[in-house]
Amino acid sequence: MYKALVTLPPNLLTEVENILYEIAPSNWILSLNRKTRILTLEGLFSDKDDAVCGITNFQNYYTGQTFEFLLEETNDDDWINSYKHHFETWNYKNYKFIPEWERNIVDLNHKDIPIYVDPGMAFGTGAHETTRLCIEFLIDKYGSDQKINGALLDVGCGSGILSILAEKIGFDHVLGIDNDTDAISNACLNAKLNLTESDVIFEKADLRRIPEKTFQCVIANIQSDVLISNSAKLVGMTDSCLILSGILNYEIEDVIKVFEKKINQKTKSFNCEVKSSGEWSTACFA
Repeated sequence: MYKALVTLPPNLLTEVENILYEIAPSNWILSLNRKTRILTLEGLFSDKDDAVCGITNFQNYYTGQTFEFLLEETNDDDWINSYKHHFETWNYKNYKFIPEWERNIVDLNHKDIPIYVDPGMAFGTGAHETTRLCIEFLIDKYGSDQKINGALLDVGCGSGILSILAEKIGFDHVLGIDNDTDAISNACLNAKLNLTESDVIFEKADLRRIPEKTFQCVIANIQSDVLISNSAKLVGMTDSCLILSGILNYEIEDVIKVFEKKINQKTKSFNCEVKSSGEWSTACFA
């Protein structure tokens, strides 16, 4: 195994986080030491050629200076588990998102609804702005219901957090899809950490090719260009709530304009609400 390592200026934290979101899932982990303010980017690869390709891919997304990466052979076991040091428990209202390795450490009160997550190296705990904003919309709209007579579609499910949350909230049926095999494997793992008998199904699938069904709620946390190119299908599959994420702030108006046009063509009536965090925005049509 080969490790690629570079120290970056701390002011690049947000920009590099956004790049890693664009290329996820990936071999990279970004960490900022809160005391020293040292920002490091590490990647683990099967061999030296794979590492060089990974570095080249990262540099193609970053249009600034070229960085000098340190390449070295490494013991993969220790490094693979190092991602655990970069994730912490967080919550929104009474839903608490807990890294699996802290299951027996975090205190819960009788109102807390825990969701345990093992993100692996390539996926998150839901704390990225794009996922977090989806979580907030989903909990705000449905979190007080005991049982929801409807289904939810989670497009670009990643580690499966949104799908698992939807099941916890009370949706009758939840389908999570992603075009990445590792994402589906990770989502299935996280479902087992949280659910005994579940109506959550995870499938490797391309949104463009899945049969068009109607869901009470559709969440699509993917890139803006993919949202726009699939806008007609997403609107057609939505019964009462459509949450769109993975949208940079400067793209949100264009995305909303396209979806409002498709909604009008379907003679549907939705109000649009937008939330923003950092450089990212999420739109909810309901």
